[in-house]
Amino acid sequence: MTEFTKAMSSTTALMTNLLLCVALISLVVGGVGIMNIMLVSVTERTREIGLRMAVGARGTRHPAAVHCGGRGPVPAGRGAGILVGRGTSLMVRTFKRWPTELSVGAICAAVLVSVSVGVIFGYYPAGRHRASTPSRPCATSDRGGAAD
Repeated sequence: MTEFTKAMSSTTALMTNLLLCVALISLVVGGVGIMNIMLVSVTERTREIGLRMAVGARGTRHPAAVHCGGRGPVPAGRGAGILVGRGTSLMVRTFKRWPTELSVGAICAAVLVSVSVGVIFGYYPAGRHRASTPSRPCATSDRGGAAD
């Protein structure tokens, strides 16, 4: 019986580590997607950023200006994700009769990871234009390419 318990314990640990690796890869892929969306958003706003810089905006204000658009939908999506996860857990408990528990630690970790991914992968595109001079963003054409 002891060998069986050790085998089950090691198998469970292996599966937990594999799922952790899959989750980390998913977070990186999602982060790259967030970064690309933010990069497109910042690129589309190069004229506005250049105009702000030309009238005296400091470079430190650009990341805040870019992130203002996500202050409403992001927490709402985070809350919806928590509610869907909890609802699914309750459905599994009701229909499959599997014991489930509300894990406040897991919810806090999910919120922390989502905020971290958003900040890490969101500030790179905003910082890209922060260092540019006002003439560079203002000189771009409407198609997004630089003027010759």
